[in-house]
Amino acid sequence: MPESAKTTGVELRKRQTRRALTRHARRLTIEHGLSGFTVEQVCELAGVSRRTFFNYFPSKEDAVVGSAEEIDPTIVKTFMQARPKGITGISPALADDLITLAIEAIGEFGDFDEFDDPRLVIAREPQLLDRFIGAGEEAERELATLIQTREGLAADNPAVAIMVGLFTTLVWRTAYRFFQPDNKTPLAELLAESLETARTLFTK
Repeated sequence: MPESAKTTGVELRKRQTRRALTRHARRLTIEHGLSGFTVEQVCELAGVSRRTFFNYFPSKEDAVVGSAEEIDPTIVKTFMQARPKGITGISPALADDLITLAIEAIGEFGDFDEFDDPRLVIAREPQLLDRFIGAGEEAERELATLIQTREGLAADNPAVAIMVGLFTTLVWRTAYRFFQPDNKTPLAELLAESLETARTLFTK
């Protein structure tokens, strides 16, 4: 097997482990509160050792909040290379490509459920709100850097902040729909639908 394939497999397992730890930590928090479970219980549910847990997160709180998902580098590379050649300024396909990036990243796991909803965690442990806000701001900064690099824009270009804001709002509103008790539609499908709705609003 080529070394690159081995590396990709290792990276995928790391992303899966990190996600499993956060999912189980959130579920236990929602059901029992932060003080109602141990790191060992999270490890048992995720099928990893205590040492492995602390390789990913320094505390239960950090596991609950989670870290920015590490997207498969090939997905990021596809997004970066999707910009059409021979154009200047923001590419017309940027919004579509961002949604494709999100859908492909989500599709890598495809197992989201109500225990992924941060609102339920915050309702149980309100002191974690600031931590979630901080994590969201970090994710927005990383997205801004990705857009700047792909589109060749300066860091202070207002278009970057506007696109990040629009995209983040679209994703959060879609997530709200996804986590409704009666929803049966996959998150990726809802994201694509939300983009079409937004496009309709902005082109009227």
